[in-house]
Amino acid sequence: MDYGESSVMISGDTRPTPNVLTYGEGVDLLIHEVADFVDPTIPVLENVYAHHTNPRQAGEIFTAVAPAMAAYSHIVNGAPPRIPDLPIETLIERTRETYDGPLAVGVDLMTFSINDRDITVQQP
Repeated sequence: MDYGESSVMISGDTRPTPNVLTYGEGVDLLIHEVADFVDPTIPVLENVYAHHTNPRQAGEIFTAVAPAMAAYSHIVNGAPPRIPDLPIETLIERTRETYDGPLAVGVDLMTFSINDRDITVQQP
């Protein structure tokens, strides 16, 4: 989405795809989904990983696209009580293995203001 000189890209549910790299390069705000778990070896999770991007992959995408701000939404990180939630701090740590730029972890009703690649995040 472009408005004036500002741009936002929202990935939706996706595995890493070249389209995000092609059309997202240099956007102001890249909002990407992410999925990861405490124990990624649980067999049922293979199907989840087949349709989502893990935090290391997302970090690689953020690094390649170089947005002014990267943000996570649609965070898939557990299914308690059977599959415990992966702490958000761990999700961030795993992202930081491949990305060191600005990162926001979305919560319901979070908003972003964009002004000349300066992104302000408002918590609800």
